[in-house]
Amino acid sequence: MGISVQNVVFSYNKKNPVPTLNNVNLNIDSTNEFICILGATGSGKSTLVQLFNALLIPNKGNIQVFDYIIKPKRNKKLKPIRKRIGLVFQFPEYQLFEDTVLKDIMFGPLNFGAKKDEAKEKAIEIAKKLHIEDLLDRPPFNLSGGQKRRVAIAGILVSEPDILILDEPTVGLDPKGKQELLDILTEYRKSTGKTIIVITHDMNVVAEYATRCIVLNKGNLSFDGKPDVLFNDLALLEENQLALPSISKIAIYLKDKGLIKFDKIPLKKRELEAIIRGEDHE
Repeated sequence: MGISVQNVVFSYNKKNPVPTLNNVNLNIDSTNEFICILGATGSGKSTLVQLFNALLIPNKGNIQVFDYIIKPKRNKKLKPIRKRIGLVFQFPEYQLFEDTVLKDIMFGPLNFGAKKDEAKEKAIEIAKKLHIEDLLDRPPFNLSGGQKRRVAIAGILVSEPDILILDEPTVGLDPKGKQELLDILTEYRKSTGKTIIVITHDMNVVAEYATRCIVLNKGNLSFDGKPDVLFNDLALLEENQLALPSISKIAIYLKDKGLIKFDKIPLKKRELEAIIRGEDHE
């Protein structure tokens, strides 16, 4: 077990009768999951992941992160949690503050006790993996949005977190940049076996990559399960203000026109192609 959320309540204003998160319970394994956290704006998604690495502390309930339990009061030595649970914010500018990309990436290892030469070696290595080694001497604030996002991700990955969390990582990226980033995350998950958690509004990303979906609705846990179960429950999607992936919309259109038949809504291109060919897409 990586993260266990136990009856967690959180409110930014403790006097607010409607908390941002209300009695949330869930468990997240530290290996081999690609989890997408979904929900309408204001549903509590970003708040939840900031509780995962103790940037926020629950008002009620506990969060167990590996062997450490985060309680409403009297928490000590939270720093190790932030090494094990790496969080990349939606806006990379929140994580960039040094005068060069290299120094920015080195900050994490140095903060967690690495020597300067070791931190530099790790920073160069992770920069190569994210294809930003040519940016190391540049000021991070002069980079494009996509480049800043990669630098922010490198600054987290360099500390080798056990679970990687990204808040809306594809927002603002062009199609090429989006695909490149998703390819990097896919390769990272395959090579390490570690769990990745992504907050996203992009249902196409969910359909293609997610192994599990967690849906929040006004601070409540509304769904926790596989994406094919979620997207085949149209009433649940409407209730949570979620859309279908593009492929699913095309499939339903073709079915309504009498051109294809299926019982289970396809989520991916290859599944729709199998239906068109008359094959079983399970």
